[in-house]
Amino acid sequence: DPTEVAFLDATEAGIFVSVSAGNSGPGAGSIEHHAPWTSSVGASTHGRIYQNQVDVVATGGTMTGIPSWIGVAVDINTDFTAPIKHVAEYPSACLIPVGDPIVWVSPFEDGTFTGKIALVQRGGCTFDEKMINVYDAGAVGMIVFNNAGGPPVPMGLTETSIPAVMIGLSHGLELTALIDGDDTATATIHPDTTLLINPEYEDVMAGFSSRGPTYFDLLKPD
Repeated sequence: DPTEVAFLDATEAGIFVSVSAGNSGPGAGSIEHHAPWTSSVGASTHGRIYQNQVDVVATGGTMTGIPSWIGVAVDINTDFTAPIKHVAEYPSACLIPVGDPIVWVSPFEDGTFTGKIALVQRGGCTFDEKMINVYDAGAVGMIVFNNAGGPPVPMGLTETSIPAVMIGLSHGLELTALIDGDDTATATIHPDTTLLINPEYEDVMAGFSSRGPTYFDLLKPD
């Protein structure tokens, strides 16, 4: 790799070489620069988000004040309340392959989420793909829960006209356990946006940030 050789020449000339870890995480070995003579820099979280709180009422209990990060496609100007549903068989709501030759189709039957907020997990496809699939199955809103620790992240949604928010991984796992199999569960997304400072969100490797191990069995980023 001529780039890595150039970095080696720079290092041997006494120049400190710092490189981006990359944005292809969170898979193992996704680091962009493997050479041991470079210092890779990854992305980590801080402890601040601007939250819209979510409340959930189910037969087995309630969850209140769940911090969420609102998607950019649709503003929420009043309390948004609807039944909430999670399909455990297709948690990420991504297209699935069927047939021969393969055709990629929505995993959900028509009407799966009619009149409901769909609860899905981050990962496997874009946020827009998830949104389109749940919307086509009748969803009136979407709550995405993270697939890594730390805070919820902003979603660059551009598709459909239904509201969507992201919540953290721990809240998402607790929520799926609470509502799975409960047809009476409802969720409310509140319109007020407030600053939340949570030290537990700090210093967690960002889900998109690339990481090692490298070809040389080194841990990265540095």
